[in-house]
Amino acid sequence: MKIFDSKSSKKISFNPLKKGKVSLYVCGMTVYDSCHIGHLRTFLSFDFIVKSFRALDYDVHYVRNITDVDDKIIAKAKSEKTSPSVISEKYIQEMHDDFSSMSMLSPDVEPKVTEHMDSIISFIDNLLSKNFAYKTEDGDVFFNVESFNDYGELSNCLLYTSDAADEEDSVDLGGRRI
Repeated sequence: MKIFDSKSSKKISFNPLKKGKVSLYVCGMTVYDSCHIGHLRTFLSFDFIVKSFRALDYDVHYVRNITDVDDKIIAKAKSEKTSPSVISEKYIQEMHDDFSSMSMLSPDVEPKVTEHMDSIISFIDNLLSKNFAYKTEDGDVFFNVESFNDYGELSNCLLYTSDAADEEDSVDLGGRRI
């Protein structure tokens, strides 16, 4: 099987880290509304990948997370005068129904953000303490891309700093321009 390697920008032969085994982590839905065609395209693609590896006799461990708390979920809950968990559970069920109607496989594991908040907060605190992340004036936290020398290597994206780019070409990330 050949796959596209974004680092080299070439098709290469797939060689798993462990013979006969594939682990696939897919960033899943943020469940604040019904699925749309863009979601379908994304998750059908990963479903095809999982089914293909399994057809080739790979032992696949497929994980797809669910973001079940987020500003959009909270805003929708406020507008509908209900709780964020009611909103997220409604759209998780809709998502499962939609995916099932397309004969998509369920992941082996489907963790929810709310089930892992303590470890997420601890991870962010660790990044902040090592200056791998920074907090903006309004409390948002961003990864400090300048702290990671190989940032952008896998996608062949160059990191521009305020020294290297014109002001109009840079992006404002909470008070820092890249």
